[in-house]
Amino acid sequence: MYPASDGRHLGEYRLRDLVSENAVSRTWLAEQVSISRRVLVDELRPERLDQKEAFLADVRAKAAVDHPLIGSIYEAVAETERCFCARELLPGTVLEDARKTGHPLVPARLAHVLQRLAETQLHHEAAGQATLPPGLENIHLDGHDVIRIDNLAVAGARAAGQSAQDIARLGEALLPLVAADQPATKRLLTLLAWMRGEGLEIPLNWQQVHELCGQIQAQLAEADSATPSQASKPPRKTAPRWLIALGGGLALVAVLGLARHLRPDQVEGPSPAHHPASVLIPNGRHKTPDGTEEDLKAFRISPHEVTIGQYAAFLEILETLSKNGLERT
Repeated sequence: MYPASDGRHLGEYRLRDLVSENAVSRTWLAEQVSISRRVLVDELRPERLDQKEAFLADVRAKAAVDHPLIGSIYEAVAETERCFCARELLPGTVLEDARKTGHPLVPARLAHVLQRLAETQLHHEAAGQATLPPGLENIHLDGHDVIRIDNLAVAGARAAGQSAQDIARLGEALLPLVAADQPATKRLLTLLAWMRGEGLEIPLNWQQVHELCGQIQAQLAEADSATPSQASKPPRKTAPRWLIALGGGLALVAVLGLARHLRPDQVEGPSPAHHPASVLIPNGRHKTPDGTEEDLKAFRISPHEVTIGQYAAFLEILETLSKNGLERT
């Protein structure tokens, strides 16, 4: 950045530093004096005032965009000798900085960023809005994983092949930001290859990119929630507590029957009374006692109540089986 001349103002905006410039305009880091807010100001160069209408057309296109992830336009001013607009200064750093400094992102985080970018591009597609190609310098990410995207809208209708070109370009640009040897690294690299069109007859669209990013994040979340196995010995196929709770009625019948053989001195009780028919639990996703959800296969469970004494006997037999190495019986 380059400091502005001392005390220079554009309207109520005090110019601080020159952020960038091109043949048509300059972008300044500025302060909106009335509310002490930092903003960015895009100023049409004085020698290019003949481009005022085109400049304002692009500003109007940006101002029409209404999406929480996309930067806002605050104000536009067009006068005889000056023309400028003030826009939101987005928080955080841009992905281009991460690329330059060699700080890649773990796949879960990068998939989340790409999914949010896809949401903004789907918004532009739905509006038929032309945009500049999104690049790493337009994607802002702060320490709290808040993702914001520069307002890239420009005047005009969206070209038919614009999305495919943008997706292919990002599939190449994001490669250096994929952290190596992490969970889902290969899956994310495969997605970026598909974005570049590798191995596909029909290029991906933004909806597919959005869905594939969601799948990567969901798979990683499932892996994180799974109980890790011990490295010193092979994993044991033991039933989780929620399954014991759901199948307790069936397990009690089997275990109490085995108890008669393990405890022959126990006096046999009266013949069991008639119980209601078992209830079918269909396959699908069900809530578990700890508040989570699990995908279960269909099974039946008895609706008959179990007494505290019966359940105590059930736990005692489980302990006996475990001591004798029969816990898988």
